[in-house]
Amino acid sequence: MKRKILIYLIFGLISIKGMSQSPNWTVITDPETGIEFSSPENTARFDSLYTTLYGGEIDSTEAVQVHIFRNADITNSDPVFNEALAQENNDTLRAIERLMLLASDSELTAIQEITTNGVRGLEIGITYKSLQTEIPYHTFVRYYMMDGNFISFTWTGIETNLKSAGGTKDSFFNSVNLD
Repeated sequence: MKRKILIYLIFGLISIKGMSQSPNWTVITDPETGIEFSSPENTARFDSLYTTLYGGEIDSTEAVQVHIFRNADITNSDPVFNEALAQENNDTLRAIERLMLLASDSELTAIQEITTNGVRGLEIGITYKSLQTEIPYHTFVRYYMMDGNFISFTWTGIETNLKSAGGTKDSFFNSVNLD
């Protein structure tokens, strides 16, 4: 399950193509978890057995995504995860951060603990190069473990988006309601 989460996160960081551009945002409520967040009107929802992905494109170089992994069974039975967990003093969220960096070959640019509606989470910033263009992308991920679910909120953009889109990124993250 941990590897499935990491694979979805890593490949989910690439923006969803083919969506129309829209400056308007809407509030989305996930019907199974009740989690609310704002996202561009062009946000699409993809659902599989235990995973829901919401993805919206702001423009061709900036996007947001929400992943909800239901019944996420994160244990220390995997040796790699167990090592990360030991290095992070049994902090599951920080061990996940360590594995995301390892699996994505990314550079950590920021990390901070956050609390949303009383739920502890982490926000990490990473930089990686697009496989198609070698252009560096910046991604900020806020993620939580809540009621047996692993939930991540992701903003991705190029360098110029990072410098000018603090408002977009912050508005997206500040719209999250985990009640």
